[in-house]
Amino acid sequence: MIGDPDYIQLLVNPDKKSVAIRAGSSRDHLSLRMRWKEIARTNCCELHSKVLLSELKKVCTGLDISQTYRIAGSLVPSVGVVCFCMDDAQPIASFEMEEE
Repeated sequence: MIGDPDYIQLLVNPDKKSVAIRAGSSRDHLSLRMRWKEIARTNCCELHSKVLLSELKKVCTGLDISQTYRIAGSLVPSVGVVCFCMDDAQPIASFEMEEE
């Protein structure tokens, strides 16, 4: 929905309990490099970030850090972002956390 950018940014809005994705840049150290060939093989993209989940858990107290979630997004074409409401997160799998 935002094209196939080489990099994306994840933006968190704690007040609205939402996450947004927009095209990023290699010059921005907060942007994540995307590997579209790998994504095309599986038709999905998984983001793994204990830091992101921990921050979201502070805002969305119902999230369980040992769960995997599916969240549907909506395109906001005027600003080129896809927004995901964390209140709509649906747990799809559990896993055991490794101790650090």
